[in-house]
Amino acid sequence: MVSREDGEGGRAAKRLRAADGFDRERFQNISADGNIVVPPSPEHMVAKTSLGDCRAAPASAAAVAPDARGPVRSASYGNLLLSHKNIGDKILSVDESLKTRIEELVRAGAVRRKLAAAQLEAEIRRREEVLRRTFRRYLSPRLADKILEDAQLRDTLLSTQDLRAHAVVLFADLRGFTTISERLEPSQVVPLLNEYFSLLTEITFRHDGTVFHMAGDCLMLGFGVPLEQSDSPHRAVRAAQEMLQNFKALAHSWKARYGVDAGLGIGINEGDVVAGNIGSSSYMSYTLVGDTVNVAARLCQRARAGEMLFSRALKQSLDALGLDVGATPLPPMQVRGRSGSIDIFCVPVEERVQVTEVPVAI
Repeated sequence: MVSREDGEGGRAAKRLRAADGFDRERFQNISADGNIVVPPSPEHMVAKTSLGDCRAAPASAAAVAPDARGPVRSASYGNLLLSHKNIGDKILSVDESLKTRIEELVRAGAVRRKLAAAQLEAEIRRREEVLRRTFRRYLSPRLADKILEDAQLRDTLLSTQDLRAHAVVLFADLRGFTTISERLEPSQVVPLLNEYFSLLTEITFRHDGTVFHMAGDCLMLGFGVPLEQSDSPHRAVRAAQEMLQNFKALAHSWKARYGVDAGLGIGINEGDVVAGNIGSSSYMSYTLVGDTVNVAARLCQRARAGEMLFSRALKQSLDALGLDVGATPLPPMQVRGRSGSIDIFCVPVEERVQVTEVPVAI
């Protein structure tokens, strides 16, 4: 039988003993197979034990810390559970904070939407009021309200789109204005013009007419445009008669205050017109265009102070409506630039105002 020392471990021990400087005190533990075993320190044994791995610890390690393994594992498991609980509490806390923040943002968004809706509604009301005031400068309040209620018509008036209509056009011109301007200071003429235009526009609005142009001492009105009116010829004639009648009192007032004579001449025509914004990109005016407008202006130039002239087209419409205004036919009027003459009619007046200004030649 071969002894342990004669085996592989013995040969290894012999080689170690033969080596120079072999320190047996340093390496006292040599296993049977010749491997050197370094005894673990107590700290190492405790560390290994706490990790649940005591394979490297000798049996004596259990005697050093007989109850170390079980309590340490229990403490580690408890710490792990406590750590998980703390993490869960933190997650719940973050979720509650996030939920609260989201609710605050939702409430803030709802408040902002309500505020924006209120501001938008206020702006719409403000713009409608501006449009209403603007329209009432040219139209009667009744017509202005009708236009604001009709979105399509309102958009047409505010756009560059032209409106074709069959309408009655009336021109009113102040007779004696040249003499008035010569004799009075401009600061005195302005109040007279304001009185004159205020009187005529108030009458126009009472008959639902539209003011299209105001320049110098001349006023251009329309009936049946921009809103169609089946009785527009009658409205125009009644408005003209009321203007001539009421202007008498104003003329007497001017005579008493400034010693000037003034009269009013009116010309009316009926036909097709185009209503639209005319001008440039920097300035535009809503007005009427067409041959009907030109003829009405020539009739106004021909009319004497206190006189109303209108065309055959208007006379035929009045007859169709069964209205007799006591019109008297006058000799046809020749208009420069037109191929034919124009049949005209006059409504006689009880008293004609005499002014020194001569009507403009046509």
